[in-house]
Amino acid sequence: KEKIINLTMSNNHLSCCFCFFHSKAHHIFALYSSTIVREGYAFISKDVVIEMDEEAAPIIEALGEPLSYFEAASCAFEGLDKIYTYSGFEINTYPGKDKDYISSVILKDDSVTTVEGVAIGDSKEKLEQVYGTECTVEENLMIYEKDDMKLRFIVKDGVIEAIEYVSNVL
Repeated sequence: KEKIINLTMSNNHLSCCFCFFHSKAHHIFALYSSTIVREGYAFISKDVVIEMDEEAAPIIEALGEPLSYFEAASCAFEGLDKIYTYSGFEINTYPGKDKDYISSVILKDDSVTTVEGVAIGDSKEKLEQVYGTECTVEENLMIYEKDDMKLRFIVKDGVIEAIEYVSNVL
């Protein structure tokens, strides 16, 4: 068997592609592709990596037409806050000097999961198994911090009711 490993660095993301070939026929038996996130937690949809405080335009373009769109004057910044709703999640942005940036990703239902495989409706036990118990707890809110962002879970009666990726900028 022959292995080909392709590594690519682009926009602070390291993409890996592993191909395994049969030595005689040179047919691909398996193809594995993944993206490694450089900082914080990230949400992935349609192979699009969504990280907090990244430029919004390329992400929104890559995801395609949202189901709905809303904008309003920002309370914290000069310009417009924007909300893009997709199937199972929504992306919130904040205005920068010349560009919009990702401020949060809110998972809306169990049709989507975190990269680590946690979804709305999962148990608190699964959450702690995946992310550990070292987090900030405020009533029903469990907050995991990594680099410059937060991953927040609302847990009631031992069940995850909401999941949010949030920038520390706000």
